[in-house]
Amino acid sequence: MKVMDWPSDVDCYQAMAKFASYYMQAEQQEKWLSIIADGLETGAFPPGKGFLYEIDKAIKSSPKSSMPNREDLYQLICTVCI
Repeated sequence: MKVMDWPSDVDCYQAMAKFASYYMQAEQQEKWLSIIADGLETGAFPPGKGFLYEIDKAIKSSPKSSMPNREDLYQLICTVCI
């Protein structure tokens, strides 16, 4: 039986950065990219619940089409943080 690889905190932060870079704008994007960079530097647990709340709002208001691998990246964040 194959053991499922559990995504790491780094994987989660990378997914968060992709979402933030694609959907967020201005101060919101700067805020989250800073949080992500700090988390990667300090090794802090990713603040996924707060991020998912804000990225859901950003996605709903964004005129952009769905980003590639959106569902997989979202699931990765959920798996690590929830």
